[in-house]
Parts: sequence; C-alpha cells; structure tokens
Amino acid sequence: MEKHLYICKFCQKEFEPKRRKAQKFCSATCRSKNYNHKHKVVDKTLNEEISETISAKEINKNSIEKMSASGVGNAALGTLLAETATALEKKAYTQLENKPATQKDNPELKDLINTRYFEVHNIKPDTWGRKAYFDLSTCKILYLDKNSNTFYLPQSDLEFNQVPISNYL
Repeated sequence: MEKHLYICKFCQKEFEPKRRKAQKFCSATCRSKNYNHKHKVVDKTLNEEISETISAKEINKNSIEKMSASGVGNAALGTLLAETATALEKKAYTQLENKPATQKDNPELKDLINTRYFEVHNIKPDTWGRKAYFDLSTCKILYLDKNSNTFYLPQSDLEFNQVPISNYL
C-alpha cells in the first residue's frame, strides 16, 4: 500500500488519509473549524452592515425632515398629474348613459318627468296600426291615432271607446 501524505486545508499539517481523494482535512475538528471560520466571516460582515443601517435609520427617525419649496412643488405637481390622468381616464372610458347629469340635462329631465304618455315598445300596434301608449294619470293603455290626434282605449267585445286628446292635456 502506498503511503502518500495530504495537507490539511485548515491547519496546513500533513496527514495520512483514511479515505483517498475524498478527505481534505486531517480531522473532523479541522473540518468544522474551517466551516465556522468561513461562515462567521460572512456573518460578521452581514451583521456589521445590518447594524450600520439600523443605526442610520434610528438617527433619521429622531431627526425631523425640513420642508422645502421644491418638495412642496413636486408634491403638488404629482397630485395634479395624477388627478388629471384619473379624470381623463374616466372621461374616455365612461359610457354616455353612466355619466352624471349636467345643467344641460335638467330641462330634458323635467320634460320627461312631466310627460303623461309614454310609448309602450313591447305591445304591437293594433289592427289599425295605432301605437300603444301608457297614460300615467289613469294608469291605462291607450292607442294614439296620429291623423286625428286622439287616444283610443283598446277594443274589447266590439265596444268602441274614443277619448279626445284635448281631455288629457
């Protein structure tokens, strides 16, 4: 058997290996000391950096920041830009029927509220082609003859009811 000596990577002493080409340290003690030495150095530098940042934050924590005109201007400009972008986005993507009412819409809404007759779209015209309307005051369905401007009640059992439009206006 060959007697070849290796050098320990931690203590630099020569030793005779028990396992060829797999053993780098002379003992388990040197191996663990090498590991601890490498990791403690990294941990120390990491701990020093952490303690420095903590102490810097504590110093800044106790100090009061001063206001400056440029800081106030930057804050105001940022707020203005954000509000403008939000307003433009709402204007561009809001559908017409979801937009709020304006002063221009008020007369149209008043006319709509004061309207007595509303066209009923889900009832077909009668045999004479007259469209159905709903009367808000009497809560009845009427048919409008556009030629004579007269509302007619629906026909039932050949009974003919005619109501002039002037009675409702």
